[in-house]
Amino acid sequence: MSFARDLIRSALLVGARVARADAWLMAGIERRAATVVLSLHRVSPERNDFYPPIHPHAFEALVSFLVRRFRVTTFGGLRQAEGDRRPAAVLSFDDGYHDFVEYALPVLERHGLRANQNVILSTVLDGTVPWTQRLMDGLAGAPPALLREIRLPGLDVAPPGPSPRERETYGIALVRHLTQRTKRTRAPLIERVERTLARADRRDTRMMDLRDVREAAAAGHEIGAHSYDHDPMDVETIEDFRADVVGCERAFGDRLALPLGIYAFPFGRHRREQVDELLRRGVGTILLVGDRYASRTGPVYPRLAVGSRDPYMLRLEALGIRARGTPPLPAH
Repeated sequence: MSFARDLIRSALLVGARVARADAWLMAGIERRAATVVLSLHRVSPERNDFYPPIHPHAFEALVSFLVRRFRVTTFGGLRQAEGDRRPAAVLSFDDGYHDFVEYALPVLERHGLRANQNVILSTVLDGTVPWTQRLMDGLAGAPPALLREIRLPGLDVAPPGPSPRERETYGIALVRHLTQRTKRTRAPLIERVERTLARADRRDTRMMDLRDVREAAAAGHEIGAHSYDHDPMDVETIEDFRADVVGCERAFGDRLALPLGIYAFPFGRHRREQVDELLRRGVGTILLVGDRYASRTGPVYPRLAVGSRDPYMLRLEALGIRARGTPPLPAH
């Protein structure tokens, strides 16, 4: 079954190349003067089939393409009229992985670019690994027999086989299952999974620390909050959400000496009242996901999720191949 899916996916990529899907998507962006805000996470040569990073070579190719066709800028730069008629693009990173420092920043510096990095405050301040990445690290080091021991109420996805596609699908399904619950009810389930994965041959992923974040800010990169503990907010009460934002504000003011001007909802999950709360508190840039093009004026920006292992598919994702309202590819 996984072989058949991979074969179909390969055929679709070949078809996209033949149809010159990138040129078709680019023409649509230019025609509509659309803005693309890309949602990125890891850039690393390390392999983790459950949560695969973008390889640095693929990221370099993506950035090289973007600077040829877009005005690559920051959220602050979106609001500045510079007379550049090219469509605008923003590179927006979530979670605060240290490989942003190791692999993404050198590429950005070579091109003279600045990006947005949204950090999880508990991770930056306490040196912890966010719960989602702890699970991915444990899964990556677990043998198949150990994976079969993971049982959670309502989780109906089978343990994965050796196929990278199956393993990535399983990781996504596990996290999605856990994010349907509030923080209080999710915590014991995470603890149950981690007890099983404690027997895995794991290596924890390194995250940015306070010094890394301060240095990125000093270099001109825009720093935002990706919540305090990386919790999906649509299942939390408005009181819990306010407490999260207050914690982020204090951390930004006391430890980073920065105002909280950007807030990226974890998993893009939110309710309208939470967006309104951020606006009332003076947060001027609010980041979602949802695979839609953005406007230059904001203040709420949907982002296009990018993360494919295939460099050409990565380009198509950045151009909005999955975006709502994207016209169908021409027939050939």
